[in-house]
Amino acid sequence: MTANVSTVPTAPVAGRPCKLVLAATSGNYVRLWCTDAPPGSNLRAKLDESGATQVAVGEADAGRQLPFTADKGGAFVFRVEEITRGASVYGGVYDTDPNKAPSEEIVGTPTSVSLYFASPLLSTLGVGQDTVELLVYVLSDEIIPTTIELHGVVSPALRNPRTGLAKMAAESPAVRSALAALVGEASAKRGDIGTWLTNLIAAINEHLADAAAHENVDGDNPIPDAYRYASTTEGQKKSVAAIRRALDNHMRNDNPSAVQSVPPDPPVVIGTGSAAYHDGPGGKVDWANALLPTAPSDQLSVLVSAADSYRAYEAHRVSTVHEAPDAAHVAAVPDALIALHVAFVRQLATQSPVNPTNEHPAKSLLMSGAGFKESNQ
Repeated sequence: MTANVSTVPTAPVAGRPCKLVLAATSGNYVRLWCTDAPPGSNLRAKLDESGATQVAVGEADAGRQLPFTADKGGAFVFRVEEITRGASVYGGVYDTDPNKAPSEEIVGTPTSVSLYFASPLLSTLGVGQDTVELLVYVLSDEIIPTTIELHGVVSPALRNPRTGLAKMAAESPAVRSALAALVGEASAKRGDIGTWLTNLIAAINEHLADAAAHENVDGDNPIPDAYRYASTTEGQKKSVAAIRRALDNHMRNDNPSAVQSVPPDPPVVIGTGSAAYHDGPGGKVDWANALLPTAPSDQLSVLVSAADSYRAYEAHRVSTVHEAPDAAHVAAVPDALIALHVAFVRQLATQSPVNPTNEHPAKSLLMSGAGFKESNQ
């Protein structure tokens, strides 16, 4: 015989009430014990402090539901005993004696059941002060959607924007669509960051060498092959930093190795706009798609900086500073997590953002392009 326990909802979340559904095959009663629990949880503390192999959770007739709130996300392991209760009575000295008790007989072997409770995780989108919190719930290897009706909380969600500009960016259709795309297997949504950065380096280097797009090819700023295939946080920090140096120099039309002669004879112009890569209808320097002020210092800022680099490059390669748009060297589209960062920094980088449906166009324009801030007056 096999007893079981399940949850309502089927994907419960930590910190929110749920129901434990008790099931039996032939018995009429179920008793529940906890034999293991996530570190930091109350049940784990009881196990550790008592030295016991199990602690009581609850018991009820088969088919009933027990209220339960997991205080930590992760796997709770339950020992489920199936019992036939009341086949006879014992104790007491007469038929209605209140000291009588129903008999209990354990049916078969107790079952061990692991139930997973989703854990909330927080991250951040944005640059500088213009940031917003990203909330997701993870269950096993998935990012799951949660709702008010089932879980008491909506996720994935963006919340607590620090500025009005971040608030508008979070409300933009592109960001909301990218946010919804986070649901699914977490490893796939994160993607292989090192491989994606390697593809981005290849696309940028091929663009620098494209004679059709440039007045003169950029042989001064190619990204060294050593920065490809970075598989650790430290390696990716260096890889993204190299991408941003090269892209910034190239977009500013700057040869970083040019040296001012002393005395200059003939005069040598160095710095922004001094190289001869760009001189198209849009001018020598691609200010329209300039990189935002962010730098890779940890794993999160690696993603933000990489997303901004992708945003800037993809817009730059078809910008009017070129002799002709570069339609050939398209960077690989990032996986869902970086794509969300890309969508967000795109809204921050433009002075003409897509206006949220519930905002005044003039508000979006002045906050993005003239430095205005929201007022409570």
